[in-house]
Formats: sequence, structure tokens, C-alpha cells
Amino acid sequence: MTKYISVNKYMTEVKEELDPFAYLNVYFYHFEKSTFDKVWNIEPVKFAIVTKNGAKFEDLDIEGLLAVKENFDRRFSNLKEGKAYKLVIPYEPKKADDYEYYESKIVEVQGKLGKKILESKPSVCS
Repeated sequence: MTKYISVNKYMTEVKEELDPFAYLNVYFYHFEKSTFDKVWNIEPVKFAIVTKNGAKFEDLDIEGLLAVKENFDRRFSNLKEGKAYKLVIPYEPKKADDYEYYESKIVEVQGKLGKKILESKPSVCS
């Protein structure tokens, strides 16, 4: 039997809380094939596959990719290998390094429906 995790209901419920992280790509995780199928495209949420060598980013188009990856690895080094996570980056950042001022919102996809493992709010910058 094909198993999918549906995150549509969960994301709809929390959409109001995500500002400025309100632009999302929603994926279904296919357990048998170990793949993601994009079902809802509201940019720019990205996901990362965590491996022994660090986080592998997919569909991540932002300046300073290496710095973002290093920032991700440093802050969330306890993420479990083989799990799939979403990485949310601020929409229309004011500067290329705006990720320093926004704590990334990470949502676990492989696990219980809509389980949030890490979440933080953006810092207020002058």
C-alpha cells in the first residue's frame, strides 16, 4: 500500500502564523520510493536531506548558499540522518545575508502528520 504524509491540512492551519514565512512549497513524502512529490507551490520553502556529511539542500535559490548551509548545520546539527526536513528562508530578504536575522523554521516531514521539530520567530531588526 502506498503511504503518503499529507501536510496540506496542517499548513493551512498554521499559515497565518508563518508570516513572513508565508510562501511555501508543500511536498508529499513517498515512503516506498523515498521521494518527494510537490503538490502545492507557494514559494519559497525548501527542504533539506540530512546526511553524515551535512544537509543537502534541494531547490534552494538564494545568494550565500554556502553560508546558509553552514548556518543550518551549526544551528541544527542534531537533526537525524535520513530524515527529511523543510527549510524556510525569508521571502524577499532585505539583504543577501538576511538569513542571519531570521531563525529558520524547520518542519519535519517524515514522521507524524505535521509534527514540528524546531520553530522560531524572526528577530526584529532596525
